[in-house]
Amino acid sequence: MGQNAPNWLDRAPAAEDAGVPWEGLTVARFLREIRGGVQVVVEGGDAPLHWVEPSDLADPTAYLIPHELVLTTGAQWLDVPAGPQRDRRIDDYVAALVGARASALGFGTEPYFQNVPAALSAACRRHGLSLWQIDVSVPFAHLGITFAKLLRSDTARMMKDVAEANRALLRALDRDRPETRLIEELAPRIGAAVQLLDPNGRLRHVARGSSVELPDEDALHAVRHKLASHRSARLEVLSDGAATHLVYPLRARQPTASPGPRDAASQRPDPGTGTLVLSLAEPPSVAVRSIAGTALSLLEVILHQRLVGSFAATQLATLLVLGITGQDPESGRTDELLDAAVGGNPRQPLYVVLAAGQEDGDTDPDHQVVLCRSLFDTRLVARLDGQLAVVTRQPVDDPLMLRAREAGMLVAVSRALDPSAAGWRQRGAELHEAYLQAAGLLRRVLDEQRSLRAADLGSTFADLLPLNAARQLAHDLLAPLLELPATRRELYLRVLRSWLDANGQWDASAAAAQLHRNSMRRHVSAIAELLGVDLSEAAVRQELYLALRFISKTGT
Repeated sequence: MGQNAPNWLDRAPAAEDAGVPWEGLTVARFLREIRGGVQVVVEGGDAPLHWVEPSDLADPTAYLIPHELVLTTGAQWLDVPAGPQRDRRIDDYVAALVGARASALGFGTEPYFQNVPAALSAACRRHGLSLWQIDVSVPFAHLGITFAKLLRSDTARMMKDVAEANRALLRALDRDRPETRLIEELAPRIGAAVQLLDPNGRLRHVARGSSVELPDEDALHAVRHKLASHRSARLEVLSDGAATHLVYPLRARQPTASPGPRDAASQRPDPGTGTLVLSLAEPPSVAVRSIAGTALSLLEVILHQRLVGSFAATQLATLLVLGITGQDPESGRTDELLDAAVGGNPRQPLYVVLAAGQEDGDTDPDHQVVLCRSLFDTRLVARLDGQLAVVTRQPVDDPLMLRAREAGMLVAVSRALDPSAAGWRQRGAELHEAYLQAAGLLRRVLDEQRSLRAADLGSTFADLLPLNAARQLAHDLLAPLLELPATRRELYLRVLRSWLDANGQWDASAAAAQLHRNSMRRHVSAIAELLGVDLSEAAVRQELYLALRFISKTGT
């Protein structure tokens, strides 16, 4: 290869390249395959090599693709005598090749020139283009055949490795938590950082086959929103200079109640099952795109099965887990059922959610089940008394409650259950209590027409009462006082509150109401007579105490 061969030409493939069988053809690799007869005159650095093109055209750039090796004998410059004019033409020629993103220029020393013209060497150095001197013993056809053999070998090797990668991805489906195993298999095979996001954009799993930086969260959120609004979109590409991020939406086909090209079910928005994000240091090769496509299809199959599956079996399982079927909740394989059906990390807490459709919401019960499975990332969803009962590990935050409302549902959410509960005896009892908690809260949800979490409310019975219903009961109970003239009404309400707050102690209640204790006694007796109740009974005092919480101080 001559004494001018650069250091990068003789190096072996780097360890990180060796792990990627489809590294692709480069200038350095091609030169290593040539058995002599080629001397590097100008070192322009290594570059991808996509084709070899012999041409003696004055300007071949119209026929070039990026990253070609251009071979020439210099015949295109013979019509101009040696001198400044030829030098300018050569410089323009090299500049045009660089503009067309040629990877290198090979110059044949026969039949027109004995050596590389000095003007050509100078132009290649000036423009940063690799220049080779090709001996007459090396025909251009030999270089083309060598390149074709390498390309054929690379293609066969790529196809073999893609097939092996696809088989490995399929084997991941036979293990526990198949989606986790699948992305852990995918990441090192394509040299990428792989993220699997749930339908709400939260990180479900991450696997690293590369140290590349993950995409900016705000940019990723914008891309996810764009994909969600365009059902036909299958891929968005983010590039931040340091990495290329491929963002694939995961979608599930939903069932239709009856055939028909324009039925209501066919026009509903896709509930979506999440997002697959691949972060690569370089733009993806054909092989990477092929393997990623296989992984995407397999993930959609897994998540589609989780969403749709068999409604009857999972509904029965949900009712059993909640302990509301009359069965003993300690019987059966309920621990295994939870781990298999709820999904997510077993160390995360469980929640029980009751979802009810809004008045203008979707009325198709099967579609409501699909939506709940998607929103809460679980298969444990059952229809129950007109509502949907859900067991999930998904934290039900404000964005998720907003998504549920946009889908036409209001939700009542239990408090988080301790994931360390030992055995089904404790676990089942806690789930049943959480169901009862959500059921009590659902009345208030429907009354106020807004989703609620038990964790955001107080822990008293009054906190669980539906607001409008509680106010109506309070007005009915206190009606004789509320119908009095304003001055008398406000006085009696103040007296009753002070007396109940003081637990019937006359001195304390009189001080709170700013009245003499004798006046306090007289007013309390008058209130008992108006209401027709016996204030010595604890149950009566309790009802009045709760009723006053839902009545303003002025009785409005």
